[in-house]
Amino acid sequence: PRLSNAFYTSIIDGIQCVLREYDYKLMLGQTLADPIKTRSYLNYLLNGMVDGIIMMDYTIDQTMLKGTEEIR
Repeated sequence: PRLSNAFYTSIIDGIQCVLREYDYKLMLGQTLADPIKTRSYLNYLLNGMVDGIIMMDYTIDQTMLKGTEEIR
């Protein structure tokens, strides 16, 4: 998905509104289906640099998610 698509920007607006209620901040990144960029964002989660990730990536596979299932 591209951020220039109005459908996705409306989703992002809704997410940001909910996060603000709980005093969370939104960090937004666009990978453009690049597996290296996708992995770098997952590493933020694995290294405890972010509390969670909402991904809209149709190219992600199970090997990229390795290790995330144990995070709570």
